[in-house]
Amino acid sequence: MQVEPSRTELATMLDVATMAAPLDSTRLDEAKAIAMIHRARQEYLNALPIAASIVTRGVDGSIAVLANEQFEMLDTISGMVPQRNGKMRPLVERAPLQAALQEFLDGDARGHEFEWRDGDAVGGRHFIVRLGRLAAFEDGTRRCVLSLIDRTAEVENERSLRAEMMHDSLTGLPNRVAFSEALEDVLERENSSASHRCWWSISPGSAASTKAWVLSRATN
Repeated sequence: MQVEPSRTELATMLDVATMAAPLDSTRLDEAKAIAMIHRARQEYLNALPIAASIVTRGVDGSIAVLANEQFEMLDTISGMVPQRNGKMRPLVERAPLQAALQEFLDGDARGHEFEWRDGDAVGGRHFIVRLGRLAAFEDGTRRCVLSLIDRTAEVENERSLRAEMMHDSLTGLPNRVAFSEALEDVLERENSSASHRCWWSISPGSAASTKAWVLSRATN
């Protein structure tokens, strides 16, 4: 999908084109100028090292997206959220990104950033989403730049390292670090209204040296 330029942008591009390669103004019609702008935008987006797109919301509420190759690739592989007709929902139509886009386009903030997990816990992808405002058109059409930084590999590595840190390498059971964190979490949640007790027990069928904990809560 392509985004129509404003008259101001069109005039600027016409001036640049005329200075770069003097042409008879009668030969440089509006269609060619629009095509030139579209190519320039696409080349700019493709030169970016991250997934990026220009999102435009028309006065009728319709959404148009001009994306680079990285963004289109993520749009294809990320989330795997099929519609009833079997087609994939575009990234800009997935929650909560869709709501965040609409809210940003409705407001006046120059930028907005948040973290987003697209898809289920298994197989989902993790992004840092950045929105940057572009000048609105004279007819009320609103635009923004949407960029996605894929943190999936980083998040998965952190999760794997944390799991190794929290479990015994030999038995796979939670270790003292995991026990301490679980205890602290419970105490923080229930500190004002409950008392707690914990004890160690021998796991059935395991070696005598292998311990597991049972953490229980008793309310007064």
